[in-house]
Parts: sequence; structure tokens; C-alpha cells
Amino acid sequence: MYSPPTSYSPKYNEYLYAPFKRNPFYQQYSTQIPEACNSSNFECPVVHIREKIKGRFTYSDINSFKAVIVFPYAVLSYYLADLISTAIPMFVPSPSFIVQNKISYDMKAGDLSYCGKRFQEPPRHPNSKHLYSPEDSSEEATEYWLQYASYYTPCSIIFNNISHLVELMKTTNYSHVYECNLKYRQHIINHNKMQWNKLFRKIQVNRVMPTSWNESLNWFGETSFY
Repeated sequence: MYSPPTSYSPKYNEYLYAPFKRNPFYQQYSTQIPEACNSSNFECPVVHIREKIKGRFTYSDINSFKAVIVFPYAVLSYYLADLISTAIPMFVPSPSFIVQNKISYDMKAGDLSYCGKRFQEPPRHPNSKHLYSPEDSSEEATEYWLQYASYYTPCSIIFNNISHLVELMKTTNYSHVYECNLKYRQHIINHNKMQWNKLFRKIQVNRVMPTSWNESLNWFGETSFY
């Protein structure tokens, strides 16, 4: 398991853009942010990791950057887990910024990339205290549910617009945020270990394993694993 540096020690002065796969927003924001910084007499080069690291990159490569600015297309993704694993300081847009600029498009089970037209929304749970259905596509509902996205950690630096982002980039104590991220990372590790240990204690020793899909479905009392 990767262990990030014990103290904040970036190699480059650049800010890393995420997600790592290029998307339509990269060209827009990688230009807007430095322009806004220049207007504030502040240098803040934003780069795509492929512009700096050729071929495969590692966790330590991510730690080489000053911070990362995330424009998330999904509420949970592998690259987000990678960022949290490195403890790199992370700037993320507020829910209102995401909704207003239509940055995220991978959020609901009924999205085209998942169930699409086949999706049938289950009934509201009688004990639910949430204000909206997670499948509600209204701006109010989307903003509400975004608060639970994985990139909103206790240490994330949240901006409301590009000018606000630049101000935060100028004033943030990066070492302090990095220390916060290290603690949050360790909290996740401790939590996961505890949950796995609980699960292991429930596993029946020498149990008979299913030999087919149908037996597996019957085992769990399900009709489909999808």
C-alpha cells in the first residue's frame, strides 16, 4: 500500500487538473484559471498530468504537484480514490458551481450510461429523512445530493467561482491541508479494516460454495446481480 510523504513537499509549482482523462472542460478551465491568476498578479500554472509525466504515472508523481483542481464528472471514481490516497491538497467546486456549469453527468442510476430507460425508481423508504429522491434531476435535488459526493472530504477546499478559486489558491495553507488529508486518509484505512474484520467474522468456515450462477442467486435470495 502506498504511503505518501509525511510532510508536504511538492516537486513542481504547477497545479494538477483532474480528472486525468481529458474532457471538454479541460481546455476551458486550464485557460480561465491562469488568466484569472494573472489578473490578480499570481502565478498558477494548471497542467494535465500527461503534459508533465510521459507514460505511466505513480502516486508519488501525483504528490509532486502543488495541489489538484478537480472538475468532477462523477460523484465517485477511481481517480478520486487515487487523489485521496496521495493526500494531495484538493480544490473542488461547490455543488452550486457544478450544477450551474453542468460539470457532472454521471450521478444517477437512471443515467444513460447505467440503467437508462430500463430504470424503475424504487419507492421512498418510510424512514427516509432526505428532502429529495436521489433520482430527482432538478437543480435543487442535485445540489442537495452532491453534498455526499466522495470529493467533499473534511479537508477539501471548496470554491464558488473561478475568482474565488484564485483567492483560495493564494491564501491556502497547503501544509495544513496536507496534514488534514493524511489524518483523513488514516481514518479511512482504520474504518475499512474494522469493516473487513466484521465481515470476516461472519464468514462460515468450510461452507459449501455455489457452483453456478443460479445457485449463487439462490444463495443470496436474488434474481439478478445487476
